[in-house]
Amino acid sequence: MTPPPDAALHLALRALAHHRAARHHDHHSRATEVALAHWARARAISLSRATRSQHPLAQELRQHLRTAVRARRQRDRLLPALAAARAASLHAARAKLCVARLFVDNTRAATLLASLARDLRRLR
Repeated sequence: MTPPPDAALHLALRALAHHRAARHHDHHSRATEVALAHWARARAISLSRATRSQHPLAQELRQHLRTAVRARRQRDRLLPALAAARAASLHAARAKLCVARLFVDNTRAATLLASLARDLRRLR
């Protein structure tokens, strides 16, 4: 018999996937911005003007930035439901901790959450 679906685990994994997508597009937008900066420098125009141009790199940069923002918004929309969902397994609790770590600015607190996630992994 299959166990009942764990809503907290499902929401946490979706939030982590959206976060990964946002980071992926951030990485590609930085690389595209560097290439666009080299193109702009060769033509003696500013990077802001080049970004607003119809150049294919500028269009690609705008697309990556839009997609990253969309992924972050989707991730952030999942947070209230994830906070309300009760973890039915250690795996779900660990996934919720991983999502919580994404939003911790304090390094010590993030280290403590990472340690707690490791402890939960050992308890399995």
